[in-house]
Amino acid sequence: MTDFEYENMIVDTKATLAVPTAPRDDHVRQQSLYSVLIGKPATLVYASHKKFRVFELSEEMIRDNYETMINSFESLETFMANVPNTETAMKMIPLNTDGFKWGEEDRNNAKTLWNN
Repeated sequence: MTDFEYENMIVDTKATLAVPTAPRDDHVRQQSLYSVLIGKPATLVYASHKKFRVFELSEEMIRDNYETMINSFESLETFMANVPNTETAMKMIPLNTDGFKWGEEDRNNAKTLWNN
């Protein structure tokens, strides 16, 4: 769901510690999907405790990112239709716990579950 819907646009707000100089790609993809489905232009508003920035997404940006989302959905649907079970999927996709969001306990638990 989008944060705000007006007669002529949708607006999504992002609270952040540091306001970016350009919108994040994942945020643009999300809003592009909403924009096409709702049929209105999309705007992203980033705000911190010190400043804010507004990004109006162009038609080209929305179209390109919407296509990326649809391609991703179709790839996932194809994968799900051709993989018979969770065990097979886990053998096909390597576990990657390199990201900073993984704590040591979670990393170890994931490795244990993934390798069983």
